[in-house]
Amino acid sequence: MIVALSIAAVAATTACSHEPEAAPSAPPRESTPSFAPPSGDVWPYETPSLSPDAERDDDAGACAVAEYLMDAISYDAVRGRHDALDRYSLPECPTCQEFSDSIDDEVRNGGWTRGDYSTITGRSILGPQDGDDASIVYCVFDADVAEAQVWDGVSDAVTYYGEGTARFVFQMQRTERGWRVKDWSSRTDREIS
Repeated sequence: MIVALSIAAVAATTACSHEPEAAPSAPPRESTPSFAPPSGDVWPYETPSLSPDAERDDDAGACAVAEYLMDAISYDAVRGRHDALDRYSLPECPTCQEFSDSIDDEVRNGGWTRGDYSTITGRSILGPQDGDDASIVYCVFDADVAEAQVWDGVSDAVTYYGEGTARFVFQMQRTERGWRVKDWSSRTDREIS
């Protein structure tokens, strides 16, 4: 009986001499282009490692953690994560949260990051500034930065960052769990296209 109904339905639709009206279609969806990440190693540099100095209670300990984070943040970003930043930042660190959110968005949207390795060319340490808690240390690094390519998963193009120079400032605070980032910033001088 099911076969007979199917044959009858086909016969009825083929016996009609007029064209069926087109069903209204949904408006065309704009599609986001997709870009494959560059081929090759995701991270062709040494895997970041935390110096034993990071255990120290002094300025050298603070800056050992900050120096580790300079590499670890980029190392994690090319892998679509922010593990080191999560581990070594205070919950109230606004820049840390913004960076973590941007990585999460990139991953959620199918994007990727490649490159952005930094080589330290100079360093300085500053103690607490006016109004700071006595446990604050500022670690300032000048660095050469490698090229980078980033696709956020939604843009119409990959963003290319040329080689350049940068200054990184990590505001570190000593806690009962060791040194943690209270905030950080960077200023980079390089071509972006």
